[in-house]
Amino acid sequence: MSSRDTILKALREAAPGGVEAPAMYTPDAPAADLLESFEFRLKACGGELAVLRSVEELAPLLSARWPDLAERSVYSTNPAAVPTSLPEAAFTDTAALQHLDLAIVDGCECVAENAAVWVPAGAVPHRSLLYLAEHLVLIVRRDALLPTMHEAYARLAQRGDTSGYFIAGPSKTSDIAQCLVIGAQGPRSCLVCMVGDA
Repeated sequence: MSSRDTILKALREAAPGGVEAPAMYTPDAPAADLLESFEFRLKACGGELAVLRSVEELAPLLSARWPDLAERSVYSTNPAAVPTSLPEAAFTDTAALQHLDLAIVDGCECVAENAAVWVPAGAVPHRSLLYLAEHLVLIVRRDALLPTMHEAYARLAQRGDTSGYFIAGPSKTSDIAQCLVIGAQGPRSCLVCMVGDA
């Protein structure tokens, strides 16, 4: 037997045995606590939650948060609530978004286990809007809150929604000296506005 065969035989004999697949993950919060669970995880990743009865409450909420809202550069997928102030060029040239203050975007599913909100690719002219804005506001319906990513993906598959982005809170990184920095590579803040009844 050659030394090559001896080494390969030793490797095969030393290989670890198989392991059982882990049990399916189940959420740690009952359905009644989904909103509390979502808010806890959203705060943990640097975001904020506002619960609104209707989308008409959005403009007063944002005006209170940013008193100079009318003077800011804003993109909105919900112009009836808050109008877009971007120039037409911004929809064809991403360089025009370099001074975008606020992106207000409608989301679909949101997930309690990790505070992620699904934004379909077709909801915005291009994905740069989601990452170049200084501040991001995500609008979701309260009845779109799901316990786990498993259920969110199942609903997306049922709807045939195959392209989009899960967003959880503002931009964050801890690459340098393991020090968490918010907003280094994208939005400095993320406000999730949950609208309607459970």
